[in-house]
Amino acid sequence: MSRKWFPGLTPSRPAPVDLDTGVPHPARIYDYILETRDEFERFLAGLQLEPPGIVPMAEWRADGEPQPRPSPLEAGGYVAVARKG
Repeated sequence: MSRKWFPGLTPSRPAPVDLDTGVPHPARIYDYILETRDEFERFLAGLQLEPPGIVPMAEWRADGEPQPRPSPLEAGGYVAVARKG
């Protein structure tokens, strides 16, 4: 867990030693599929997007957000707030 993004938080347990990042994991594959804006937009089909709509994670603006912000390469992906219309 990055202390740069989550100051004051510590993991509740250490990361597994046998974690092989060279083997695809379903969660990482799913994240990769949603890296394109079109795929992310399809995922939200039928929902009403709230402003600012679909934006890159690095451009998301939350109230009282700590600085500095991650770069687009560090954040990688899209975010949105949507609700049933």
